[in-house]
Amino acid sequence: SDKTGTLTTSRMTVTKIYLGGEVFQPEPSAAVKGNAGYVRLLSECIALNSQKTSRVEHKPGANPEYFGNPTECGLIVFAQEQLAANLRAIRDDPQFNYEEPVKEFPFSSARKKMSFVHPLEGGGFRVFSKGASERILAVCTNYVNIAEAGAAGDVPTSELTDDLKARIQADVIDVFAAEGLRTLSLAYKDLPADTDVAALDEATAEEGLTLLGVAGIKDPVRPEVPPAIERCRKAGIGVMMVTGDHISTAKAIAMECGILDDKGTYVAMEGREFRRRVLVSEDGDVINQEEFNKIWPRLRVLARSSPKDKFTLVRGLQNSSLFREYRADPAKFVAEHGVHIYPDRQVVAVTGDGTNDAPALSKADVGFAMGIQGTNVAKTACDIVLMDDNFNSIVQACMWGRNVYDSVAKFLQFQLTVNISAIIVASVGAVWLTHSPLTAVQMLWVNLIMDSFASLALATEKPTPELLDRKPYGRNRAIISRQMWFNMIGQAVYQLIIVLWMLADGENVGAWEIPKEGRSSKHSDPPTMHFTMLFNTFVLMQLFNELNSRKLYGEWNVFSGIQTNNYFLVIIVGTLGAQILIVQFGGRPFNCVDGGLNLNQWLWCILLGVLSLPWQFVINFVVNALPEGFLQPQEFGSDTSDPSEADTDAIHVSMSQRGEQHNQKGLRLRARRSSSLEIANSMVAGHEDTDARASALVAVAHNAEVRRTLSGRDEDDGSA
Repeated sequence: SDKTGTLTTSRMTVTKIYLGGEVFQPEPSAAVKGNAGYVRLLSECIALNSQKTSRVEHKPGANPEYFGNPTECGLIVFAQEQLAANLRAIRDDPQFNYEEPVKEFPFSSARKKMSFVHPLEGGGFRVFSKGASERILAVCTNYVNIAEAGAAGDVPTSELTDDLKARIQADVIDVFAAEGLRTLSLAYKDLPADTDVAALDEATAEEGLTLLGVAGIKDPVRPEVPPAIERCRKAGIGVMMVTGDHISTAKAIAMECGILDDKGTYVAMEGREFRRRVLVSEDGDVINQEEFNKIWPRLRVLARSSPKDKFTLVRGLQNSSLFREYRADPAKFVAEHGVHIYPDRQVVAVTGDGTNDAPALSKADVGFAMGIQGTNVAKTACDIVLMDDNFNSIVQACMWGRNVYDSVAKFLQFQLTVNISAIIVASVGAVWLTHSPLTAVQMLWVNLIMDSFASLALATEKPTPELLDRKPYGRNRAIISRQMWFNMIGQAVYQLIIVLWMLADGENVGAWEIPKEGRSSKHSDPPTMHFTMLFNTFVLMQLFNELNSRKLYGEWNVFSGIQTNNYFLVIIVGTLGAQILIVQFGGRPFNCVDGGLNLNQWLWCILLGVLSLPWQFVINFVVNALPEGFLQPQEFGSDTSDPSEADTDAIHVSMSQRGEQHNQKGLRLRARRSSSLEIANSMVAGHEDTDARASALVAVAHNAEVRRTLSGRDEDDGSA
């Protein structure tokens, strides 16, 4: 996951700043504010060395509203509030030609700094630079020293020696970073009027700078992120934070989020060290998988990273066969690596917002692009667009995904139970009585219950936090679990016992008040009390078993959460009401006896239906008493192929070529599904509207189908 905007609020605020040789929190001293030249330089550096889209709007009674780059917006707010700067006036000053600087060196993840060259009214040019603190500090030769203040308006400077650089690094930058602050250095230098600006390169422009200050910028962690990280951990989902920040800043934020802990279970690493150990070729396309496997189980923070690092992580995780070692001997693996891992091929999800994130987003099993800060390229390459840029929405997506899976399993459990009992009843009746005890119309009503109504009732269960308390399923796991097999067969056995008992001996049960010879009637004969009661009991057993089908894992309370599903309640009550009308007033069209059943017979039918609920307790006891591995479907695949072998054909293809191939083959498909993905994300974001949730379920189903299509295509391409 990215840090800024996903784990954090992306509302940057300068909380500490190093100016003129002193640290302030963040209001500068009177000596700094009193030096008009210094304040002017700081204000110009912040106003002019920023993207044109970066601006802040102030509204009465509300927090400032950020537009554009949040880091630059944080600096703008500092300049406005602490330096009383009029940034609009500076940008409108014709001498600087803000809209079209004479030269600019934009920010890149490799350089981690940016510079703009503006003309000066009295002749010459001024270079304003800002970027990663250690990068800017390394190219500075002087610094503003307020203690050496001279004439009013002069900007006092002193030589920035190597010893002083080391002190600033240790006492300012490292301290800020350890407190979780993003550190950014500001610097400038003047160029003479005869400088050939057109031929100016970045190395020349960004050498011999004068350090203006070092800002410590706080990006608060979203309050919902630490609990979301904990829910991910319980759900068996490992979270890695990939950021361009200083490693101390990254570690502090990761500790606050709960990604790292005090026990040292997981580690942080800089991108430079990661690339040195993992990449074999200079272009970064060949991975040392053996070395990667030593790193990734405990790696949770990658700092000072590049977009290519994110792509390398995705490919390395997908190609890793380390799960086989874990599956063979978990205790030995934990002893060697200190952590547990998912015992199957890793399923990798990636977040990203920039154009450079597109290769990683398209390579991942699931790509999440940011809806607010994300570029169009990132949104095109992804699978799901997060409309609120919030990590908690990813957790909600996991919860909804598991809920959809469970909803399908619940429906299958109910439908197959009805199929088993109905087919056997019809077959036995055809052999024994030469006709089915249930007529064609009655079977159509049963089919309507188990298909249309049951699908709505069982597929509209709302997700609950408990869904994240279980570990992920293996990708080769059968959807019908051992518990489900016992539920289906156990309930079918109960229904068959009741139906066959009623069929064979119902006339002799005095309490049922069934006339003799009813069993021997044909379909062409008038409806009988015997077959009417049998039909009614069969349907009621299905209705009460629909309650049992709400649970898949042997839960004892089948009613928990039922009050949150209005669809289920309406369908159950509506089906029961329809059954009463059919039995009492359906008559010959439904093969029900004229006048229907009496109260005593109805009570017996309801009792036989209700008994399926305690019968489920018996089934649960049996399953719990059996050995854990008895009749347990295979959880994980038994393939012996090396996941990395699938990547060998593509391993020498450059990232740009791979991205171009992917775009050519997938652009049309991704364009068709983009609207449905945003609908699905509206569900993830927590819409309460029922229709929106229902539409989102359709979108998720469509997205899953597209994902399977893409997976098949990737295999054909030879990529992992």
